[in-house]
Amino acid sequence: MKQLIFKKDGSIINMYANASLVDITERKCILSISTDITELKNTVRALNDSETKFRTLYDSANDGIFLIKDYKIVDCNSKCMNIFDCNKEDLIGAYPFAPNFSPEFQDDGKNSEAKAKKYIDIALSGESFAFEWKHKRSDGTLFDTEISLNKFQIGEEFLFRQF
Repeated sequence: MKQLIFKKDGSIINMYANASLVDITERKCILSISTDITELKNTVRALNDSETKFRTLYDSANDGIFLIKDYKIVDCNSKCMNIFDCNKEDLIGAYPFAPNFSPEFQDDGKNSEAKAKKYIDIALSGESFAFEWKHKRSDGTLFDTEISLNKFQIGEEFLFRQF
């Protein structure tokens, strides 16, 4: 049997009881194990609150935000979908310099893929910087953006935030 016990002081006890009888010096007993899980529950609650705060800020930002790993978009906020006039599924796994999101050449005549990879590699070295970029909506309309690449680490992964 498993039961949570909520104490008046706000702590939570997780109790496990084994229904089998244990013979201790000719007395019949039920073995019960209890663990105070208050700290665990508080940590989970704080983590959920933090995730909600992050998601709210991320999705309500006025800037389109891509998370990039290995040159590919691994996540994006709602504003990106509005800016590019597409679904999240169209963006995830795509390259931001792909022909459906950038023209083949930027205004300076440089190839979009080569230029983007160069800038991402610079950001990978730890240098954050901003630059102008020509992007393309799903209907083919070109538009100017200011891109800021910032490297950050989550666990063992290095990601880039582009907005």
